[in-house]
Amino acid sequence: MKINKINLSSAQKCVMLMTAAVILSATTTASASAGIKLLADTAVTTKTVGGSPEYVNELKKAGLKNVSPNTLAAFSTADIGPDYVKSIVKAGYKNITPETLLSFKTAGVTGEYVKSLMSTGLNFTAETILTFATASVKADYVKEMMTTGLFNLTPATILTFAMAGVKADYVKDMKNTGLQNLMPQTIIGFTNAGVKPDYVKDMVATGFKNLTPETILTFAVAGIKPDYVSDLMASGLKNLTADTITGFGTTGVKPDYVTDLLNTGLKGLSPETILDFHVMGIRPSYVESFIEAGINISPKAIIENHQQGVKANKLKKK
Repeated sequence: MKINKINLSSAQKCVMLMTAAVILSATTTASASAGIKLLADTAVTTKTVGGSPEYVNELKKAGLKNVSPNTLAAFSTADIGPDYVKSIVKAGYKNITPETLLSFKTAGVTGEYVKSLMSTGLNFTAETILTFATASVKADYVKEMMTTGLFNLTPATILTFAMAGVKADYVKDMKNTGLQNLMPQTIIGFTNAGVKPDYVKDMVATGFKNLTPETILTFAVAGIKPDYVSDLMASGLKNLTADTITGFGTTGVKPDYVTDLLNTGLKGLSPETILDFHVMGIRPSYVESFIEAGINISPKAIIENHQQGVKANKLKKK
Protein backbone atom coordinates (compact mmCIF):
# COMPACT_ATOMS: atom_id res chain seq x y z
CA MET A 1 0.00 0.00 0.00
CA LYS A 2 1.31 3.42 -0.93
CA ILE A 3 1.59 5.90 1.94
CA ASN A 4 1.04 9.50 0.96
CA LYS A 5 3.34 12.12 2.51
CA ILE A 6 1.53 14.19 5.12
CA ASN A 7 2.21 17.91 5.28
CA LEU A 8 2.67 18.95 8.90
CA SER A 9 2.76 22.40 10.42
CA SER A 10 5.85 23.60 12.32
CA ALA A 11 4.11 23.05 15.66
CA GLN A 12 3.05 19.51 14.68
CA LYS A 13 6.57 18.71 13.56
CA CYS A 14 7.98 20.03 16.83
CA VAL A 15 5.60 17.85 18.87
CA MET A 16 6.35 14.83 16.70
CA LEU A 17 10.10 15.44 16.99
CA MET A 18 9.97 15.73 20.78
CA THR A 19 7.83 12.59 21.04
CA ALA A 20 10.15 10.66 18.77
CA ALA A 21 13.20 11.79 20.76
CA VAL A 22 11.66 10.58 24.04
CA ILE A 23 10.77 7.22 22.55
CA LEU A 24 14.18 7.00 20.92
CA SER A 25 16.01 7.42 24.24
CA ALA A 26 13.98 4.63 25.87
CA THR A 27 13.75 2.14 23.02
CA THR A 28 16.31 0.20 20.97
CA THR A 29 15.12 -1.53 17.76
CA ALA A 30 16.56 -2.85 14.48
CA SER A 31 15.34 -4.45 11.17
CA ALA A 32 16.72 -7.78 9.96
CA SER A 33 17.25 -6.71 6.34
CA ALA A 34 19.07 -3.49 7.22
CA GLY A 35 20.37 -4.31 10.68
CA ILE A 36 17.07 -3.22 12.27
CA LYS A 37 14.76 -5.51 14.19
CA LEU A 38 11.23 -4.24 14.63
CA LEU A 39 9.48 -4.58 17.96
CA ALA A 40 6.89 -7.35 17.88
CA ASP A 41 4.22 -5.21 19.45
CA THR A 42 4.50 -2.30 17.01
CA ALA A 43 3.01 -1.95 13.59
CA VAL A 44 5.80 0.39 12.49
CA THR A 45 7.72 -0.57 9.39
CA THR A 46 10.64 1.08 7.67
CA LYS A 47 8.33 2.32 4.97
CA THR A 48 5.77 3.90 7.29
CA VAL A 49 8.47 5.91 9.05
CA GLY A 50 9.86 7.08 5.74
CA GLY A 51 12.92 4.84 5.52
CA SER A 52 13.62 2.01 3.12
CA PRO A 53 16.41 -0.53 3.76
CA GLU A 54 18.50 1.39 1.23
CA TYR A 55 17.96 4.63 3.15
CA VAL A 56 18.96 2.94 6.39
CA ASN A 57 22.10 1.55 4.81
CA GLU A 58 22.97 5.01 3.52
CA LEU A 59 22.68 6.40 7.05
CA LYS A 60 24.98 3.69 8.33
CA LYS A 61 27.50 4.30 5.56
CA ALA A 62 27.42 7.98 6.48
CA GLY A 63 28.67 7.01 9.95
CA LEU A 64 25.52 6.63 11.99
CA LYS A 65 24.98 3.63 14.23
CA ASN A 66 22.01 2.27 16.18
CA VAL A 67 19.40 3.27 13.62
CA SER A 68 15.91 2.39 14.88
CA PRO A 69 12.41 2.97 13.51
CA ASN A 70 12.01 5.74 16.04
CA THR A 71 15.22 7.31 14.76
CA LEU A 72 13.85 7.19 11.23
CA ALA A 73 10.60 8.77 12.34
CA ALA A 74 12.42 11.61 14.09
CA PHE A 75 14.80 12.07 11.14
CA SER A 76 11.88 12.21 8.74
CA THR A 77 10.26 14.97 10.78
CA ALA A 78 13.52 16.92 11.13
CA ASP A 79 14.42 16.38 7.47
CA ILE A 80 17.71 14.66 8.31
CA GLY A 81 19.15 12.63 5.46
CA PRO A 82 22.44 10.78 4.80
CA ASP A 83 24.02 13.93 3.34
CA TYR A 84 23.51 15.83 6.60
CA VAL A 85 25.00 12.95 8.59
CA LYS A 86 28.00 12.82 6.26
CA SER A 87 28.57 16.56 6.57
CA ILE A 88 28.80 16.32 10.38
CA VAL A 89 31.09 13.29 10.28
CA LYS A 90 33.38 14.85 7.66
CA ALA A 91 33.56 17.99 9.80
CA GLY A 92 35.61 15.99 12.28
CA TYR A 93 33.04 15.33 14.94
CA LYS A 94 33.23 11.77 16.25
CA ASN A 95 30.89 9.56 18.25
CA ILE A 96 27.86 10.91 16.44
CA THR A 97 24.50 9.77 17.82
CA PRO A 98 20.91 10.20 16.60
CA GLU A 99 20.21 12.45 19.59
CA THR A 100 23.18 14.68 18.69
CA LEU A 101 22.08 14.94 15.07
CA LEU A 102 18.56 15.86 16.09
CA SER A 103 19.87 18.54 18.45
CA PHE A 104 22.25 19.92 15.81
CA LYS A 105 19.56 20.05 13.16
CA THR A 106 17.05 21.72 15.48
CA ALA A 107 19.63 24.37 16.44
CA GLY A 108 20.56 25.00 12.82
CA VAL A 109 24.07 23.56 13.16
CA THR A 110 25.62 22.76 9.78
CA GLY A 111 28.56 20.61 8.84
CA GLU A 112 30.50 23.72 7.82
CA TYR A 113 29.92 25.30 11.23
CA VAL A 114 31.12 22.18 13.03
CA LYS A 115 34.15 21.98 10.75
CA SER A 116 35.08 25.59 11.42
CA LEU A 117 34.96 25.07 15.21
CA MET A 118 36.91 21.80 15.07
CA SER A 119 39.60 23.50 12.95
CA THR A 120 40.50 25.76 15.90
CA GLY A 121 42.14 22.81 17.63
CA LEU A 122 40.11 23.15 20.81
CA ASN A 123 38.12 20.26 22.24
CA PHE A 124 34.50 20.80 21.28
CA THR A 125 31.79 18.53 22.60
CA ALA A 126 28.27 18.27 21.23
CA GLU A 127 27.01 20.41 24.11
CA THR A 128 29.67 23.07 23.48
CA ILE A 129 28.89 23.21 19.77
CA LEU A 130 25.21 23.63 20.51
CA THR A 131 25.91 26.40 23.03
CA PHE A 132 28.20 28.23 20.61
CA ALA A 133 25.58 27.96 17.87
CA THR A 134 22.83 29.23 20.17
CA ALA A 135 25.02 32.20 21.20
CA SER A 136 26.01 32.84 17.55
CA VAL A 137 29.72 32.56 18.37
CA LYS A 138 31.74 31.96 15.22
CA ALA A 139 35.03 30.16 14.72
CA ASP A 140 36.73 33.41 13.66
CA TYR A 141 36.12 34.80 17.14
CA VAL A 142 37.66 31.69 18.68
CA LYS A 143 40.75 31.97 16.47
CA GLU A 144 41.15 35.67 17.27
CA MET A 145 41.08 34.91 20.99
CA MET A 146 43.71 32.21 20.52
CA THR A 147 46.09 34.81 19.03
CA THR A 148 46.01 36.90 22.23
CA GLY A 149 48.51 34.64 23.98
CA LEU A 150 46.23 34.20 26.95
CA PHE A 151 46.83 30.91 28.75
CA ASN A 152 44.30 28.24 29.73
CA LEU A 153 41.82 29.12 27.02
CA THR A 154 38.95 26.65 26.72
CA PRO A 155 35.73 26.73 24.71
CA ALA A 156 33.89 27.54 27.95
CA THR A 157 36.18 30.51 28.64
CA ILE A 158 35.89 31.82 25.10
CA LEU A 159 32.12 31.49 25.27
CA THR A 160 32.13 33.56 28.48
CA PHE A 161 34.30 36.15 26.73
CA ALA A 162 31.83 36.32 23.87
CA MET A 163 28.84 36.68 26.19
CA ALA A 164 30.64 39.47 28.10
CA GLY A 165 31.53 41.27 24.87
CA VAL A 166 35.30 40.85 25.30
CA LYS A 167 37.27 41.69 22.16
CA ALA A 168 40.60 40.16 21.18
CA ASP A 169 42.22 43.60 20.92
CA TYR A 170 41.11 44.36 24.48
CA VAL A 171 42.88 41.24 25.73
CA LYS A 172 46.04 42.10 23.80
CA ASP A 173 46.06 45.65 25.14
CA MET A 174 45.68 44.33 28.70
CA LYS A 175 48.62 42.01 28.22
CA ASN A 176 50.70 44.99 27.08
CA THR A 177 50.04 46.94 30.30
CA GLY A 178 52.78 45.09 32.15
CA LEU A 179 50.37 43.57 34.65
CA GLN A 180 51.46 40.11 35.75
CA ASN A 181 49.33 36.98 36.30
CA LEU A 182 46.60 38.06 33.91
CA MET A 183 44.01 35.29 33.77
CA PRO A 184 40.78 34.86 31.77
CA GLN A 185 38.69 35.47 34.89
CA THR A 186 40.52 38.78 35.40
CA ILE A 187 39.81 39.88 31.84
CA ILE A 188 36.11 39.17 32.33
CA GLY A 189 36.10 41.06 35.62
CA PHE A 190 37.85 44.04 34.03
CA THR A 191 35.37 44.05 31.16
CA ASN A 192 32.33 43.91 33.44
CA ALA A 193 33.71 46.74 35.57
CA GLY A 194 34.60 48.87 32.55
CA VAL A 195 38.34 48.86 33.34
CA LYS A 196 40.38 50.31 30.45
CA PRO A 197 43.89 49.13 29.52
CA ASP A 198 45.22 52.67 30.01
CA TYR A 199 43.94 52.64 33.60
CA VAL A 200 45.79 49.40 34.29
CA LYS A 201 48.94 50.68 32.62
CA ASP A 202 48.90 53.86 34.73
CA MET A 203 48.38 51.83 37.91
CA VAL A 204 51.36 49.66 37.07
CA ALA A 205 53.39 52.84 36.45
CA THR A 206 52.77 54.04 40.04
CA GLY A 207 55.24 51.43 41.26
CA PHE A 208 52.91 50.29 44.01
CA LYS A 209 54.19 46.98 45.35
CA ASN A 210 52.14 43.81 45.27
CA LEU A 211 49.86 45.19 42.59
CA THR A 212 47.65 42.33 41.48
CA PRO A 213 44.76 42.12 39.01
CA GLU A 214 42.41 41.78 41.96
CA THR A 215 43.83 44.94 43.54
CA ILE A 216 43.38 46.93 40.34
CA LEU A 217 39.83 45.68 40.02
CA THR A 218 39.12 46.76 43.60
CA PHE A 219 40.65 50.18 42.96
CA ALA A 220 38.61 50.61 39.78
CA VAL A 221 35.33 49.69 41.43
CA ALA A 222 36.13 52.09 44.31
CA GLY A 223 36.88 54.89 41.84
CA ILE A 224 40.53 55.22 42.91
CA LYS A 225 42.72 56.95 40.33
CA PRO A 226 46.40 56.18 39.66
CA ASP A 227 47.35 59.76 40.65
CA TYR A 228 45.73 59.23 44.03
CA VAL A 229 47.86 56.14 44.61
CA SER A 230 51.02 58.01 43.58
CA ASP A 231 50.24 60.93 45.90
CA LEU A 232 49.61 58.64 48.87
CA MET A 233 52.90 56.89 48.19
CA ALA A 234 54.62 60.29 48.20
CA SER A 235 53.00 61.31 51.50
CA GLY A 236 55.59 59.40 53.50
CA LEU A 237 53.17 56.96 55.11
CA LYS A 238 54.81 53.62 55.85
CA ASN A 239 53.29 50.20 55.25
CA LEU A 240 50.84 51.45 52.67
CA THR A 241 48.62 48.57 51.59
CA ALA A 242 45.89 48.14 48.99
CA ASP A 243 43.32 47.95 51.77
CA THR A 244 44.58 51.24 53.22
CA ILE A 245 44.39 52.96 49.86
CA THR A 246 40.89 51.62 49.29
CA GLY A 247 39.79 52.68 52.76
CA PHE A 248 41.26 56.16 52.32
CA GLY A 249 39.78 56.54 48.87
CA THR A 250 36.26 55.45 49.78
CA THR A 251 36.12 57.73 52.85
CA GLY A 252 37.59 60.77 51.14
CA VAL A 253 41.00 60.93 52.83
CA LYS A 254 43.19 63.33 50.84
CA PRO A 255 46.93 62.72 50.42
CA ASP A 256 47.59 66.25 51.75
CA TYR A 257 45.70 65.34 54.93
CA VAL A 258 47.99 62.35 55.43
CA THR A 259 51.09 64.44 54.78
CA ASP A 260 50.01 67.18 57.19
CA LEU A 261 49.30 64.68 59.98
CA LEU A 262 52.71 63.07 59.52
CA ASN A 263 54.36 66.49 59.58
CA THR A 264 52.94 67.20 63.05
CA GLY A 265 55.49 64.79 64.46
CA LEU A 266 52.87 62.78 66.35
CA LYS A 267 54.31 59.38 67.14
CA GLY A 268 52.39 56.17 66.61
CA LEU A 269 50.47 57.29 63.56
CA SER A 270 49.29 54.32 61.54
CA PRO A 271 47.00 54.08 58.51
CA GLU A 272 44.21 52.93 60.80
CA THR A 273 44.74 55.88 63.15
CA ILE A 274 44.77 58.36 60.27
CA LEU A 275 41.52 56.89 59.01
CA ASP A 276 40.00 57.20 62.50
CA PHE A 277 41.17 60.82 62.74
CA HIS A 278 39.58 61.62 59.40
CA VAL A 279 36.27 59.97 60.22
CA MET A 280 36.12 61.86 63.54
CA GLY A 281 36.97 65.15 61.89
CA ILE A 282 40.29 65.61 63.72
CA ARG A 283 42.32 68.17 61.81
CA PRO A 284 46.13 68.22 61.60
CA SER A 285 46.08 71.66 63.25
CA TYR A 286 44.38 70.16 66.32
CA VAL A 287 47.11 67.53 66.63
CA GLU A 288 49.79 70.14 66.01
CA SER A 289 48.50 72.32 68.85
CA PHE A 290 49.34 69.60 71.39
CA ILE A 291 52.77 68.99 69.89
CA GLU A 292 53.62 72.71 69.87
CA ALA A 293 52.48 72.98 73.49
CA GLY A 294 55.11 70.39 74.37
CA ILE A 295 52.52 67.87 75.49
CA ASN A 296 53.60 64.25 75.20
CA ILE A 297 50.46 62.71 73.78
CA SER A 298 49.46 59.56 71.93
CA PRO A 299 47.03 59.14 69.01
CA LYS A 300 44.59 57.47 71.42
CA ALA A 301 44.76 60.47 73.78
CA ILE A 302 44.22 62.83 70.85
CA ILE A 303 41.00 60.98 70.04
CA GLU A 304 39.82 61.04 73.67
CA ASN A 305 40.56 64.76 74.09
CA HIS A 306 38.83 65.55 70.82
CA GLN A 307 35.73 63.61 71.83
CA GLN A 308 35.62 65.55 75.11
CA GLY A 309 36.23 68.88 73.40
CA VAL A 310 39.53 69.41 75.24
CA LYS A 311 42.00 71.83 73.66
CA ALA A 312 45.75 71.85 74.11
CA ASN A 313 45.84 75.19 75.95
CA LYS A 314 43.71 73.73 78.74
CA LEU A 315 46.21 70.99 79.52
CA LYS A 316 49.27 71.46 81.63
CA LYS A 317 52.51 71.32 79.84
CA LYS A 318 54.41 68.22 80.79
